[in-house]
Amino acid sequence: WEQLPSMPSARGRCAATAGEGRLFVLGGTDDNSRELDAVECFDPSTWTWEVLPRLPTPRCGCAAAALSGAIFVVGGRRDGDKLATVERFDLRLGLWESVLALSGPRDACAAAALGARLYVFGGRGVGVAGNQTLASAECYDIRTNQWTTLPSMPQATCGCAAAAAER
Repeated sequence: WEQLPSMPSARGRCAATAGEGRLFVLGGTDDNSRELDAVECFDPSTWTWEVLPRLPTPRCGCAAAALSGAIFVVGGRRDGDKLATVERFDLRLGLWESVLALSGPRDACAAAALGARLYVFGGRGVGVAGNQTLASAECYDIRTNQWTTLPSMPQATCGCAAAAAER
């Protein structure tokens, strides 16, 4: 293990993903449990952190994935409410935009990208008794701008992680 330079801002409950040879850290909470809109990027070729344009929606407990020259941030929580929103950061243009929302709010979910699709798994949604751990999964196709509901996972899960690898 080798210690990296410190991030520009400390945080917990953030999302992270790797893309285009860099590591991106998005959202989270500060020491006072306030949701953050901070986005930072570590470049291992220069061994430096860069502060990127802020998230349009501050959030914690979100998931992130890199796909086709962009970083997607999915779901999470803001001011105690779970989010269904999805935002996309174009790495070339340096701009954020909203894309089609999830089918319902979820935080503490996992996301991974494969091919031209963004997959989102599990998390916590809003149930009859409040928090409901989810077994649901959905897939966003960047070519059609559509979400598709996938078969449910065998076990509901939250606070999980996902990764994808090409064969």
